[in-house]
Amino acid sequence: MYGYRAYNLLFLSELEMPELEEAEGTPDVTICLGSVPLQLRDCTVRTNFFQASPDEFLYKLEKTAAYYVKNGSEITIEPYMDVNAPDIRLFLLGSVFGVLLHQRGYLVLHGASVVIGGRGVLITGKSGIGKSTLAAALYKKGYAILTDDVCAVRIGADGTPYITPGFPSLKLWRDAAEKLETSTEGLEPVKRDMEKHRVSIRAGYCTDTVRLDEIYELNAYDGSNVKLEPVRNMAKLETLIRNTYRYRFVSAQDMRSQHFRQCAAAAGKIHVFTVLRPKDGYMLDKLADAVEGNVAGHE
Repeated sequence: MYGYRAYNLLFLSELEMPELEEAEGTPDVTICLGSVPLQLRDCTVRTNFFQASPDEFLYKLEKTAAYYVKNGSEITIEPYMDVNAPDIRLFLLGSVFGVLLHQRGYLVLHGASVVIGGRGVLITGKSGIGKSTLAAALYKKGYAILTDDVCAVRIGADGTPYITPGFPSLKLWRDAAEKLETSTEGLEPVKRDMEKHRVSIRAGYCTDTVRLDEIYELNAYDGSNVKLEPVRNMAKLETLIRNTYRYRFVSAQDMRSQHFRQCAAAAGKIHVFTVLRPKDGYMLDKLADAVEGNVAGHE
């Protein structure tokens, strides 16, 4: 068995997970290899690839594995024939951890988060827009990374949101890594036949819980320059809901009321901005400079 830490939780796992930090102690979560249920007894939502109830979740991915998550404390993995370990871990560290964190009461947002001037900053937006790439550019500027892709947020008693550190890596496409002068040579792809690699950032990883102060939603538009526009009032709440990680899982597990309260509380405590970058050019350096400068203006 292997011991790891992620999201301020201790994991005891039968599956080796080199992406996580090694740790010892009484586990909060156990990860086992074995048979999963064919179906949930008290299933409230059933689709072609998942079943859900308030305390259980069954996630079946063709040609990869079936994952069973229970009570935010147990994960069972049933691998399928001929699947390799990176494929199993890709979905475990993404969607399955997202389900686990939802079950444990976190507000789980979709994006990469960094620490700039002591402030927690989340880069969010739709899949493929370049969240991790922008976070990596800020990392190259000397700012520490908190999370990539799955951002777990705790809401304090006064409504203040806090980002809990995930694990020390970023998923980057090869061309994005090359732009950042980061070599992917010798790195295992996150999934077979995919030119995306998990790049270690252990030297610049923040292990502290940090207040979430600002969110930047990345979008592409027809213009030629990078633009930042503030988001205010109810639109901040809408941004949080829109960028919730796997919102359909929240809905399937009947967590919508709690989730709405969490988003409403967080929206009242943070700054939110839309970041527009040209469709025909990523302008990575200008994006990083714009976010850096805007955060500095609020210190």
